[in-house]
Amino acid sequence: MNFINIEPKQINLVAHKISVKVLYLELNSNAIIKVDSFSESNELLDTKQFILDGPDYQNWYNDDFLIQYVCNKYGYILRNS
Repeated sequence: MNFINIEPKQINLVAHKISVKVLYLELNSNAIIKVDSFSESNELLDTKQFILDGPDYQNWYNDDFLIQYVCNKYGYILRNS
């Protein structure tokens, strides 16, 4: 990838949807989680990855927990569908 240097420019993006995926799972130890943020028209805006481990991994017992964990971690608020 070739980068082109520019003067700093702030870009404000508004996410309307997220996707949460488990990329890697080491049973009884940790998981690598990927979070994609999308616009209202499903355009990919941002991708984040983090390792879920320790007490947070031990408390992960279903998808709802993981979704709420991601929302808390990144400041998302779930909307009623």
